[in-house]
Amino acid sequence: MKKKLALLPIMGLALISLGSCSFFNNTSKTVASSTDNATTGASTTTASKATGTTTSTSTSTSTRTTTQRTSTSYSSIPGENHGITISEAVGYGEGAYVKFNADSSSYKASYKKTGDTSYTQINDNLVRVNGDSGRVDVLGLTPGQYSIKIEKTNDSSVYSISDAFIVYEQDRSGYAHYDYTDGVGAYNDDGTLKDNAVVVYVNDSNKNTVSAKIGSSSYTGLSNILQHATNANYPVNIRIIGKISSATWKSVTNANYKTQADNGTKPYNTVKGLNGQYLNPDKGTYDESAITSGGYNELDTSVYSKLNGLTNKIKYDSDKYEFDSYYNMLDIQGAKNVTVEGVGEDAEIFQWGFTWKSNCQSIEIKNITFSDYTEDACSFEGPTDYNSVSDFQAKRYWIHNNTFNKGKNYFDVCSEQDKHDGDGATDIKRCAYVTLSYNQYNSNHKTGLVGGGDSNKTASVTFHHNYYNQCQSRLPFARQANMHMYNNYYYKSTGNNMQIYAGAYAFIENCYFDNINTTFLVDQRDSSYGVPAIKSYNNIYNNCKNYSKATIVTSRTQTVSNGNVFGSTFDTDPSKFYYDSTTKQSIVSIMDDTADIPTVVPQVAGAGKLKGYIIDYASTPAQSTIENATYTSLIPTEAGIYGKTTTKDSSEQEYALNDYTNSSFVEVNSSTNRISINDSSDSHTTYAYYIFDNSYTTGTHTYTVKLTTTGIGSKWSIIKFMDGTNTIDIRCSAKTNNKNYWSYSINNGTESLSTLEFKSNTEYTITLTVNYSTSTTSVNVNGTTMNISGWTPAAIKGIQFMTAYTATDRSFTVTEVTCQ
Repeated sequence: MKKKLALLPIMGLALISLGSCSFFNNTSKTVASSTDNATTGASTTTASKATGTTTSTSTSTSTRTTTQRTSTSYSSIPGENHGITISEAVGYGEGAYVKFNADSSSYKASYKKTGDTSYTQINDNLVRVNGDSGRVDVLGLTPGQYSIKIEKTNDSSVYSISDAFIVYEQDRSGYAHYDYTDGVGAYNDDGTLKDNAVVVYVNDSNKNTVSAKIGSSSYTGLSNILQHATNANYPVNIRIIGKISSATWKSVTNANYKTQADNGTKPYNTVKGLNGQYLNPDKGTYDESAITSGGYNELDTSVYSKLNGLTNKIKYDSDKYEFDSYYNMLDIQGAKNVTVEGVGEDAEIFQWGFTWKSNCQSIEIKNITFSDYTEDACSFEGPTDYNSVSDFQAKRYWIHNNTFNKGKNYFDVCSEQDKHDGDGATDIKRCAYVTLSYNQYNSNHKTGLVGGGDSNKTASVTFHHNYYNQCQSRLPFARQANMHMYNNYYYKSTGNNMQIYAGAYAFIENCYFDNINTTFLVDQRDSSYGVPAIKSYNNIYNNCKNYSKATIVTSRTQTVSNGNVFGSTFDTDPSKFYYDSTTKQSIVSIMDDTADIPTVVPQVAGAGKLKGYIIDYASTPAQSTIENATYTSLIPTEAGIYGKTTTKDSSEQEYALNDYTNSSFVEVNSSTNRISINDSSDSHTTYAYYIFDNSYTTGTHTYTVKLTTTGIGSKWSIIKFMDGTNTIDIRCSAKTNNKNYWSYSINNGTESLSTLEFKSNTEYTITLTVNYSTSTTSVNVNGTTMNISGWTPAAIKGIQFMTAYTATDRSFTVTEVTCQ
């Protein structure tokens, strides 16, 4: 499989090693895509260069899965400011962004990988200015260390270069990439665009006019381009900028729904249109023209303009004696090597959706928010059922890092009246090799199908790190499929959480089911198509009902009887599944501890969460609880962040923060990349350790901490610079003239005061400078310098942050730690 993934949860932090320096402000999440050589303009396209029954039940303890390998060491490279202030620079999964302060000028940007001799210009569509805020996105970067340069278009003397940041590899775990090295979508597995890739920048204003040349033919309009993305030799990368919306049907109330009798014996259901007339079953199908010309309804263009090329129709089902609708769907057949991705954090598809039909292959959908879709948000439908996975023609789908909000259907003609919230977020039918990962589903009614009916077959589907937030049903509703589900978080499902029918077999491991009380969690029923089954391994069911139909196993290799056509033991068969028969584990980039899922997954799942995770932590030590240890024993061997509490009676427990359970004291917030030390108790002293993975004894080096105080309390050492034997304590002093001052001491000895008052609710930058050549040391706090005496310069190996149990107002937040 691929390189490894490290996650930054809110209340705990995986141990992170970032080469010679570790720094909070360079962590991130996935979105990815690529830079290109397109000319400027919103419609630009280009070919890429070169060429309640229980509370908390768990069967075992799992650990984060890693594979050791050689890691690249990176250095902290400071940026330059020549008239443009860069406020944030972040690398994430094969992409990056920079935010900067802007004015009415136009700007251009370029990027450079550390070690390269020149910058590569970024397409102008990826440089966006809104008032006094600017943002640059870079898509499709290979892992490594980069800087971004921003300059005024008409004045190259006004520019700035960001601090260096690290770009990581995306998590390609799961069936979409299983035994496949060609890259799913328009990208290669290294994050670069495939040869001859066509890049199309689409926004709401150009959705019907944007043009692209695919091979020798040119096409106009987003729908038309995607409907002709059928030549695998010309991959297509659609980059969504902002919200792309479509007009939808005007509202028809439920009062217009009725049931009538056909010849007095057969009931049928219909809906009255705005014209006062009921739909006629004898007509069969109403296309968009028939709906509008007949006066049954009309598209509302008063707010959003129409997206051309969408399918709108109503069809009467004579077998069921009812109408069904299919609105605002972009139908795509035979597409190959296509990526549709959002740029930045605000890409949205509004009031329409995709259906990838027939033999679409190698499709990637990422970093998009889907809202108010009238039918499906994103569905995949193959043409034929097969009994062998290799026979499927519709295959290789990767749906990741998206947000699926609730749909909205204003003209529900169904007898069940169950499409008011749309008909599905992610439906998959008659397809193979599918991965749905890092997605967030919010209050969806029909969340996802796997197979449209009992006779339908769908093969090899992976769900991982998805956040199902208070969804009603279909998580998923599956028939005749072999599925792997791991590290998903199911929170307060309000209906049929998971339904496994008709020979479907789900292997579920390290998932967290939380407060699912309103109805059954799992519904399994026998079928003539095969006995369905759920194998539940190392999952937690917290305050849940009706999950007993799942077979809970205590061994990863335990067999569960089932009738799945693709393999009753697929989950332990290396020829059918990413399984290590030696270690008896699933081969994935990361397998989070089940207990961590409620913390981790909401931070990493969903569109726009570009700081959600980082990858490439092979040099990171294995996670473990650290007991009866002092900071001196930690420094030589392990880099990362740790926490400790000490009670008044001096008993203490020390933990790696990823195992830290007392969240009231130490919080690591991945969305803001901050450590918060919360001294909310007078019975504990709280510690957090930041341990560098490399240290220095020659030259001049600086160690900088940016923090914001909350309170003052009495005197205490807010941070300590540690060399493994001695500490340089940076302190809030005892009161002098009724004031506290910044001071320092060595090993908690006599204080040396500065002239700078220590204040609450104030941001401070504390920089320790060690000149090993001259054996001199100083510390600067917001411009006030104290020369350090009594400490012999040695290698700074870490920093301790602390509060104390004698006061309840010694809290503070660390926003940045750097060394250079």
